[in-house]
Amino acid sequence: MAASVARRWWPVVARRGLQPRGGCVCSQRPRSFATERQDRNLLYEHAREGYSALPHLDVEQLCARPEEASRTLEQRKGELRPEDLPAIIVTWQELRQLREQIRSLEEEKGAVAEAVQALLVNRGSGPVQQDPQYQRLRARGREIRKQLGLLYPKEALLEEQFYLRALRLPNQTHPDVPIGDESQARVLHVIGDKPGACLTCPATAPITCAGLAPSCSTAWSTSHSASSSGGASPP
Repeated sequence: MAASVARRWWPVVARRGLQPRGGCVCSQRPRSFATERQDRNLLYEHAREGYSALPHLDVEQLCARPEEASRTLEQRKGELRPEDLPAIIVTWQELRQLREQIRSLEEEKGAVAEAVQALLVNRGSGPVQQDPQYQRLRARGREIRKQLGLLYPKEALLEEQFYLRALRLPNQTHPDVPIGDESQARVLHVIGDKPGACLTCPATAPITCAGLAPSCSTAWSTSHSASSSGGASPP
C-alpha cells in the first residue's frame, strides 16, 4: 500500500522540486507560473491523480510510421516540430522497457511472498528464522523491494515526460482533408437548399427578394407584410 501511494505521488513531488523538511514538503526553487502553465497538461494531471484512466495513445503506429507523423507535424503547424518526434519515441521505448522490468520484479516479489508463507505453514510452530531457505527468501524479498523503490520514481518521471510531450501531438486526419487554412477548404456535397433562399429568383433572403418571378412566394410574403402596415396589396 505504501509503495503504491509513493508511486502515485512521486511525480508531483519530483516535478515541482519539493523536498521533505520537518514533516512537510517544501519547495527548493522559486516558482515560475508561466513555466508551470507551459509544462502542465490538465488531461494527464486528471488521470495521474486517479480521477480517470491515462489517455490511450497509438504509440505503436507512431513508432511504425514515424515519417507520416513527422509530415503531419510539418503540415499542421502546431506546438511540436518534426525534430521533436524522435525524443517522444525514445521516451516511450524506455518507459515500456522499464514497465516490463517492474512487472517482472513484482511477479517475483509475489512468488517470494508465497514461498515464505508456504514455508511458515509447513514448519508449523517450529522456528524458521535460522532456516537457510527462509533467510534466502527474506534477503531476496528485501532486494526486490529496494530495486522497486528505485524504479517506481524513474517510471513516474518517464511517464510524465512522455505524456506531456505526446499529448501535444495533433490528431491524425483523413487523407482527403485539405492541407492549409480555410482558403483551401472545398465543398464535397450540398444537401438541401440554403436556409432563407428563394427557390424561384436569385434572392438569398426574403427581405431582399424583389419578386423577380411572377409566382415568387417570397415576393408575396414581403408585399403581404407591407400591406398589413399600410403599404401596397399583393397582386
